[in-house]
Amino acid sequence: MTMIPIRTLWRKIRKRLAKKAFIENLGGGRRDLSLRALLYYKNEPYWDPVAVSESAHTNLWEIIELQHILNRLGFVVDAIDRDCDGVDVSNKYDLFLGLGAGNSGRHFVRLAEQARSAVKIMLAMGPAPDLSNTLVEERYAAFRQRTGVAAPSMRTVTKVTGDRFLAIADLADYIFAIGEPQSFSPQTYLEYGKPVLTFMPGVSSGVGFQPRWLRTRKRNTFLCFAGNGFICKGVDLLVEAFEQMPDMQLVICGPDSEPAFFETYGQRIEASANISYRGFISVGSKDFAQLCAECSYTILHSSSEGCATSVATCLCAGLPPLVSHATSIDVREFGWILPDKDNIRGIVDTVRMAASVSDTEYRRRAMRTLDDAQRYSRSNYTATMTSNIIQVLSENLDRFGA
Repeated sequence: MTMIPIRTLWRKIRKRLAKKAFIENLGGGRRDLSLRALLYYKNEPYWDPVAVSESAHTNLWEIIELQHILNRLGFVVDAIDRDCDGVDVSNKYDLFLGLGAGNSGRHFVRLAEQARSAVKIMLAMGPAPDLSNTLVEERYAAFRQRTGVAAPSMRTVTKVTGDRFLAIADLADYIFAIGEPQSFSPQTYLEYGKPVLTFMPGVSSGVGFQPRWLRTRKRNTFLCFAGNGFICKGVDLLVEAFEQMPDMQLVICGPDSEPAFFETYGQRIEASANISYRGFISVGSKDFAQLCAECSYTILHSSSEGCATSVATCLCAGLPPLVSHATSIDVREFGWILPDKDNIRGIVDTVRMAASVSDTEYRRRAMRTLDDAQRYSRSNYTATMTSNIIQVLSENLDRFGA
């Protein structure tokens, strides 16, 4: 029987005791704030501040930084957790920012109607829900057709689709969408007729680059760094493509959270001489640095993403990307776009094209990737989110008492 360390157990108990769905008067040490904002997101960074520094995912840091941005622009902030069943708010807010595009948006309409006088901003951390669901379900249908395995779909939206999402879009005055304006996910919101302002995510500050990696990288080795839901992330397609290319190497990293994938491909991967599964690798760890020294490219064929931060993380290590359009990563001229749907032949052709570039061309692309990856920094998250809120302020000065 595995024993839980006392320190870990105590931290879990302390988190449970400290958890609050509604936290008021977050001013960041400022006392001269005349406006009030309601932030509907996750309250975890307030009841577990250690997680903000320990997490490889930066959205906990982004929540705290968003509060500080609002403080700097004159707002005291009340934070309400996405699990806020039974918690109501009053009509005292000048600004309401809340999750709206995923399952966490299920309370958006109720809170927005209660804060009826506020300027309302929907935070979109993924594509428009109905389109996203269609793309994910198509990927699982293709998996079933190829393998005969009926895998339950992962990463679908169930609580804010159809008329329920339309109600959110109707109430929102603005949509803040993650990613660049021309990328896939923000574009899915244009049809709703609301201003779509974009912001960039910030990847873990633990990611770095070493020039010597350009000498040690194997030009036939590709890193698939993926999150939950390997089928909707297209890892199954990559396995089948690399099975046709024994001279190419595929390294897969990510959680083993999708049984159907591992039941179908687990033994094939174990028996393969050119495909390996390394499990979950922490960003910034020695193992991650070793992968960046070994692999020449990052590759992901996701069916639907707001902005594939796993890819953005690899860009910050100077790994040129091969990605699907739906990853919402703009590869400009330094990467490659993989063919849509389950075109395995097209994946093979694109991989071989990338692996065949000259050493000079590879180095150019790697350094261009590294330079472009500075868009995915914490400082750029602050800059883009601040710019968006200033635009909202400037277009609604009368509502903010100016």
